[in-house]
Amino acid sequence: MARTQFTKKWILENGIPIVESYHGNLTLRALHYRLVSIGMNNDLNHYRKVIVAMTEARWSGDVAFDELQILNQ
Repeated sequence: MARTQFTKKWILENGIPIVESYHGNLTLRALHYRLVSIGMNNDLNHYRKVIVAMTEARWSGDVAFDELQILNQ
């Protein structure tokens, strides 16, 4: 598999400010599409990277639990 510029670091650097700007009204799927709108690939692999990165960010305290909605999608 080819390496991609859309690493966990990239997702967090770009995703956390997006999440914070929505004040708790953003889902993971919506965040994924916001990241796609600024250049990330729109595929299942990258969607999974967003899920993993943001889940870890919540547990590490980088994103408050109530800032990002986790819905069965």
